Amino acid sequence: MFDYITLQDLIDLISKGSKIHINVLFFDKSDDEYFYLHRKNEIHTAPFCDFSKRKEGGLKRCLKCKYFSVEKALREKKPFSGFCINGIFEYVYPVVIDSRVVGIVYVGNIIFDDDKFIEKNCIDKTHPVLDTIEYNPDLAEIEKIAKLVESYIHMLYEKYSEKLQKSHSGAVDMLKAYIDTYFSNDIRLSQIAKIYHFNEKYLGRLFIKQTGISFKEYLNEKRLKNACKLLKIGQESIVNIALKSGFNNVTYFNRVFKNKFGITPKEYAAKYLN
Repeated sequence: MFDYITLQDLIDLISKGSKIHINVLFFDKSDDEYFYLHRKNEIHTAPFCDFSKRKEGGLKRCLKCKYFSVEKALREKKPFSGFCINGIFEYVYPVVIDSRVVGIVYVGNIIFDDDKFIEKNCIDKTHPVLDTIEYNPDLAEIEKIAKLVESYIHMLYEKYSEKLQKSHSGAVDMLKAYIDTYFSNDIRLSQIAKIYHFNEKYLGRLFIKQTGISFKEYLNEKRLKNACKLLKIGQESIVNIALKSGFNNVTYFNRVFKNKFGITPKEYAAKYLN
């Protein structure tokens, strides 16, 4: 009997030896193991993307750009291509089942004009992040890659149609993945809920139900964990540590930290430096 490989296995095989990045955004999916994706292929993390998101307002611009691509895929229900706000080329392939878009395949991390791209992003030609991008691939091959992934998802849906469900548990995992990756950015529940077409309040309640804490509490826990690590090292000011951990307000950082640990960040650092 034929055993299916996972979607992640397929993506790894296709992208082996190249720098293209394949990302699949699901609206509905089975919880079966064959649909499993690594975080980088689920929420679209690649070296240049992360580099851009770390800039002031970068994550917000990226999520807004993603929202527009999602809206177009849902509206037109057919493949298209274009450049993201940072000049990265992506091929976008909606996965349509019974006239409904259940997911979107993105094939990107590609540039065609080196000089224009470098100028747009104000980076030096020797910047190491440029070595992580795929240059001038055959567009026809990119289209074939997107179609192959889309076709395989179709096959998995046919096999596991009885398990097809609105991916509520997957939505919480996705939210946690965003926080774990981008906690130092200005990340908000409303931004992510909008992309995945969830009601923000409903998604917030679902997060509490499955984790026992709110989205904000989970986010602060990740930020505080990072702050504790930096405080133990003791090489930076409290202000810089707060900013690097995602707290834009030092007074708020001090209050949240003391509520959690019973002492101030300065007192916490002193315990490890004396």
